Amino acid sequence: MVAVPGTTVVLTGEDLTPEDVLAVARGRATVTISANALHRVARCRAVVDKLLEARTVVYGLTTGFGSLRDILIPPEHLRKLQQNLIRSHSCGVGPPVPEDVVRAMLVSRANTLARGCSGVRPVIIETLVKMLNAGVFPVVPLKGSVGASGDLAPLSHLALVLIGEGEAFLPDGSRVPGREAMRAARIAPVALEAKEGLALNNGTQFMTALGVLALLDAEHLARTSALACALSLEAIKGVPQSLDPRLHAARPHPGQSAIARLIREQLDGSEILALPINTARVHTARTFLREAEAVLGREKSERCLTAAEGIGQLRADLAGLLDSLPEHIDREIRTTDGESEEEVHRAAGARVLTRYVLAAQGIYEQVLSGALPASAVAAREHLKQALDELQGAVPSFVPVQDDYSFRCAPQVIGPALDTFAHVRAVLTRELNSATDNPLIFPPAGPDEVDDYARSLTVASCKRAVVSGGNFHGEPVAVALDQACLALAEVGNISERRTFHLVSRHLSNGLPPFLVSDVGLRSGLMLAQYTAAALVSENKTLSHPASVDSIPTCEDAEDHVSMGAYAARKFAEVVENVRHILAVELICAAQGVELRQPARPSAANRTLLAEVRKVCPPLTEDRPIGPDIERVAALLRNTDS
Repeated sequence: MVAVPGTTVVLTGEDLTPEDVLAVARGRATVTISANALHRVARCRAVVDKLLEARTVVYGLTTGFGSLRDILIPPEHLRKLQQNLIRSHSCGVGPPVPEDVVRAMLVSRANTLARGCSGVRPVIIETLVKMLNAGVFPVVPLKGSVGASGDLAPLSHLALVLIGEGEAFLPDGSRVPGREAMRAARIAPVALEAKEGLALNNGTQFMTALGVLALLDAEHLARTSALACALSLEAIKGVPQSLDPRLHAARPHPGQSAIARLIREQLDGSEILALPINTARVHTARTFLREAEAVLGREKSERCLTAAEGIGQLRADLAGLLDSLPEHIDREIRTTDGESEEEVHRAAGARVLTRYVLAAQGIYEQVLSGALPASAVAAREHLKQALDELQGAVPSFVPVQDDYSFRCAPQVIGPALDTFAHVRAVLTRELNSATDNPLIFPPAGPDEVDDYARSLTVASCKRAVVSGGNFHGEPVAVALDQACLALAEVGNISERRTFHLVSRHLSNGLPPFLVSDVGLRSGLMLAQYTAAALVSENKTLSHPASVDSIPTCEDAEDHVSMGAYAARKFAEVVENVRHILAVELICAAQGVELRQPARPSAANRTLLAEVRKVCPPLTEDRPIGPDIERVAALLRNTDS
């Protein structure tokens, strides 16, 4: 099932989805437990009770834990054994886990117990759900799990509050002792019985909960990166030919085709890409003309004043040209017959600019001839730059292809989507898995719980208990390492597009660092530095955690998954990529606006408007950090 915010998520132990977890973690959906699940749980507990009654030696029920597995515990100490387990394993350090992750841990832990293989009483699951619905969130330190017997430390801190110990956050954000939080919520703490402490802290619910939320955010960012790429493609007036669906059908990776389609749809109706004139170069030419005019205006000779007057008229004409686009081009196209659409556009653009190029050429040659004073040499240089820009405003050839960061965006972002699809499948299975030890598989018997309990034999109950390693976090760790690497590449290619946008030799006519009066102003220079810093950090964070292992518990746990760290660093990369994409969007928005009056596509106009709600255009240097933070906040996954 997929929950909608404000609805109820019903735990069955079998069909919890990442969207359900998100609905509970961030949408605060109410949680209940299905009657069938509670029935299975009660039957499983009957097996445990039979074994305890017979004083059977079973790991974790009547023995110590880990390397202490051969130490038998007297019956009168079995409750103390479970309580001690939770207390001694509450050994985490670092800042508290965010509230949404704690909520995700609670719902996933309750769901895995509801599968009915863990041997807990129904009251354990019911109390976890009450805590969740009442807003009692245990304080869980972020660090301390090696992902061996699962997330022992984080899950023990989670269970501490259930037994009335530890610390918890209340709905108002205050941090109080666990017993006080339970009392305020009118929830009775639970006295643990045999097996229940082990069932509560054996499992992968920290790495899985954090991983699920990070994955959903990563999926959202991958789609967002396609939109950012589309805006950047317009900003550099790129070549959309690489988005041709035939190209991607010839290499049928689903993620690649999906990203190409997203970018293609985002660009539909782009005026910037359709116009033959590079309006950014016309703007730049006008800037150089203004500088030349200013130099000549300071001279007193009649020749200088005449030249300045001519330059001023040229600037006015170019302003008129820009004001008339694209209608002027359309009129010229309608008067042309017998040519292909591409040729028509090219010819129309050339005709529109020809007289302006010739005028600039004439003035430049006048200055070059020496008719003007030597002191006007700066004017000559500005005129030359203006002429070069005008001549480049209608390219002498149709661009064939863009650099890789634009042309290959579907081939880079697409594999991230494909990777996330695989990771989603792994995490969905994990959400509905029994991950403690030992597991109990109740034998067949009467349906009614009391009749079932009476039908059990000690021999059948012994056969029902299986010790193993389902708590080992390797499946989750490897998957999250893959997701981390794939998302880091999404950020990597985004920063390369940002570099194109701010670099004068790569941006197809945009001013350096996307600002006028560069030199006096630095513009968006340092925004790219920030993206570069985050990209480099992601490269380090992408080293897989799952290839590391360090033995624990006197070598009884001689191979560990480091899955908790895999989840933590994946979540860090999510935050970094969110900010990297924010930088790209800020630069792309600035670049698109510098191509006015040519307009971006309707979809990109909507995207641009969203960016401009929190980040105004850059006209004067200002601190850019707050802009990046505000745009990054726009990119948070709000689905729940």
